[in-house]
Amino acid sequence: MAESAAAEQHGVVRWFDPVLVVDIDDVREWAPGGLRHPSYKGQRPDLDPEGITLDSLQ
Repeated sequence: MAESAAAEQHGVVRWFDPVLVVDIDDVREWAPGGLRHPSYKGQRPDLDPEGITLDSLQ
């Protein structure tokens, strides 16, 4: 498995299973290491974390 950009930059990356869904807004761009300038809007308890994929967000 290839290392992610975050692992290359920071050296240590820990992967975990999603346990909640949050609403974010005003994302400037999707960078290789993650989101740039996201704005947290709150939790979304009505959504199942297992049902959220990158394809469903775009």
